[in-house]
Amino acid sequence: METAPRVAYRLDVRVTRTLRSLFLSASLGALIPVAGSVCATEFCSCIGGGGRFLVMNGATIPLDSRGIPWSGFISYNDNHEPVLPAATGFTIERVTPSGRTGVGVELELLTGPLVGDERFSRPLLLVKPRGGFSTHAQYVFTDHGGHSGRFLRGAPRQVVVNVSDRRLSDGSDTASAELVATEQTRGELRVMATGGSCSIAIDAVQTGLELRLGGDLNQWRDVLLFSTSVDGELWRPRSSVCSQVAPGESWTGRGTDRVFADCTPDHPYGGPDFKLEQGRREVTVTAWWPGVASISGTTEVVLSCSGDLR
Repeated sequence: METAPRVAYRLDVRVTRTLRSLFLSASLGALIPVAGSVCATEFCSCIGGGGRFLVMNGATIPLDSRGIPWSGFISYNDNHEPVLPAATGFTIERVTPSGRTGVGVELELLTGPLVGDERFSRPLLLVKPRGGFSTHAQYVFTDHGGHSGRFLRGAPRQVVVNVSDRRLSDGSDTASAELVATEQTRGELRVMATGGSCSIAIDAVQTGLELRLGGDLNQWRDVLLFSTSVDGELWRPRSSVCSQVAPGESWTGRGTDRVFADCTPDHPYGGPDFKLEQGRREVTVTAWWPGVASISGTTEVVLSCSGDLR
């Protein structure tokens, strides 16, 4: 496995992600459409927010991990550059049989094609213990909240992770990945749409995806991040404006995804923000762990509202 490249994300018109109306974030979390936008009578209100760690509480992580991924709203300056939350908003404690010890905290903004352009959305940070992880130790990561900039102030959140004596790179010789696509179906699908309210139900032709990991890599499935690209461009739709799908996550669950094309002839308030055109598409799902390793599986799918799969 090779470390994922860190290059700038490029938008391609072949995957349409059109925000037909812009939204401002109010202090209470209500999403208010900008004046002049065309909106339905039902506005979208998202109460909640704040950041969260992208590993389950009690998870076991590889020894060569560089940190724990965290996603949440952050601020941007007048030059549209991200303003990271203060490292003091997080604490890390190392737990050993002899007791708890505080560890220095470092933050790193993750970028590149596996993350995408998350400006004004939910960027991905790596919360890192200074000096790295120690084997056979337990670490308590706490997000103390209140560092969401001009957006919502998140409540404190905590996650405990156990550090294995095995490295993710140990199983590189036996690692494998196979991307499996389900049979194409056609039916109603609810997706995010900012042209009207929070979401819209469309008539869609759709195909499910699952990345199957082989070898020693499969033991880390519950902690790895997964990113999907279609024809080389990032694909991360949501079912609603209020859905929280962070970089490295999917709207259908860990290691799975769904691609679709809209078969609805007309939308009174505009169609979904994410959609693919009908036709033959190359889909890749990548399993990765920040700064350590990545492995991908690729397959070809054909999306056709008429059912013609040639």
